[in-house]
Amino acid sequence: MKKALLLLSLLFFTQPTYAEVHIQGPWSRATNSAMMAGATYFTLKSDVEDALIRAESPVAKRVEVHSVSTNEHGVMIMDEMEEVRLPANVEVMFAPGGYHIMLMGLHQPLEEGFEYPLTLHFKNSPKQNIRVTIKSANHQPENSHNHGSHHHH
Repeated sequence: MKKALLLLSLLFFTQPTYAEVHIQGPWSRATNSAMMAGATYFTLKSDVEDALIRAESPVAKRVEVHSVSTNEHGVMIMDEMEEVRLPANVEVMFAPGGYHIMLMGLHQPLEEGFEYPLTLHFKNSPKQNIRVTIKSANHQPENSHNHGSHHHH
């Protein structure tokens, strides 16, 4: 009987629990045939400390995680990030002027009203496959004054 209780308690308490990264509102602006690149934006919030380490999508030849910052001369610089840290229970915004997913070498224009697949890979959490909604080329997010949470490395 004790063995059965021990086994049951082990099963109950050692059940694997996976941290989950919550992804809200993924979107991109529409592009035209002359544009070879696009960007994806969303908000991430992780149950535990984690990091976004890469992304992939069949709509582009290369997909990179980027950050935009302003240098000491006031010039905006875009850098590829090895990872974007996700502190536990803190929203990290991917928005114009901040973190974003860069889609380079688009295979075709991103057309308003359509969606495309994007896979996000995390350091600790399972990868997530999402659908990204394509908005108008002049779409401004509701919180465009907030240029993303920057957690410096």
